[in-house]
Amino acid sequence: MNLMIVFLGVSINVMAASNDTSVVERKPIELKLAGPDKVQLVHRANPEGLLYIKIYNDKNAVVANDRISKKNPFTKKYDFSQMDAGKYQIALYDTKGKEVESMEIDLNPASTGKLVATRVRLVGENQYKLLVSAANPSDMEVYIYEDGNLLHVEKFENALGIHKIYTIQNSKYKSQIEFKVKTDEGFSNLISVVN
Repeated sequence: MNLMIVFLGVSINVMAASNDTSVVERKPIELKLAGPDKVQLVHRANPEGLLYIKIYNDKNAVVANDRISKKNPFTKKYDFSQMDAGKYQIALYDTKGKEVESMEIDLNPASTGKLVATRVRLVGENQYKLLVSAANPSDMEVYIYEDGNLLHVEKFENALGIHKIYTIQNSKYKSQIEFKVKTDEGFSNLISVVN
C-alpha cells in the first residue's frame, strides 16, 4: 500500500470579514473537499494548543497522522493523489484528543472525478446540519430516516453541494437519525447520528 500523503500548509494571519448578511455563516474549523483527491483544513480562529490530524483507511487503521502547532488562523491541504484506491476518513482532534471535525473521501476508481464528501452535525435540539461537497455538479437526493422510517426526501438539481439545517419534529429520545445522500453519478452514502 502506498502511504504517501503530501501535506501543504499555508499560514493566514488575517481572515476576511464580510458585512453581507446573505453569506452562510462559516464554521471556525472546517474540513472540505478541495479537488478530486485533496482535502483542505480551514482553521479560522486562533488554535488553542496542538491539533492532530489522523487519516484512517476503510479498515479503521491509521495510515497517516499530522501534528499541527499554529498560533494564528491557517489553512492546510492534504493531498491523497498518491494513496491507494479506497475510502479514507480524515479526522481533526484537539489537544485533549476530542474529535473536532471529520470527513470521508472515496478514492475508488468508480468514484474518481465524481467525489462527494458528506457530513452531518447535530447543531441544536433535533437540528442537524447536512454538508455535502462535490467535485462535479450533479443531481442529488437526500433521504432522512428515523429508526429506519423514511421522514423526508429532497432533491437538488445540478448541485455542487448542500449546506442545510434540518429540524426533525417530534423526534424520539435516543432515536437513530440517518441521512442518505445519493447522486445521479452513482455516489451513495448513509450517515447515522444518535439523537
